[in-house]
Amino acid sequence: QEAAVKLCRQVDVMFVLGGLHSANTRKLAELCKKHNPQTFHLQNWQELDKKVLLGKTTAGVTAGASTPDAVINAFVQNLQAFDSD
Repeated sequence: QEAAVKLCRQVDVMFVLGGLHSANTRKLAELCKKHNPQTFHLQNWQELDKKVLLGKTTAGVTAGASTPDAVINAFVQNLQAFDSD
């Protein structure tokens, strides 16, 4: 959690990945949102309204403990590809 808070203070937008009903992930998202109002709790890349990326130069990604690596990796790959467009 400390690492996530540190990261969210350094980025324009923060993404917390994981189940919307996961208490762990919800708590992490709420904590990040206190430090960065541009924090979004999502389950995957498809849920992201890409408009939130406009004008942003840095993004942070963290995830709940039960979030599969494949979900995290896919999100990061899509984010990097979008950023380079």
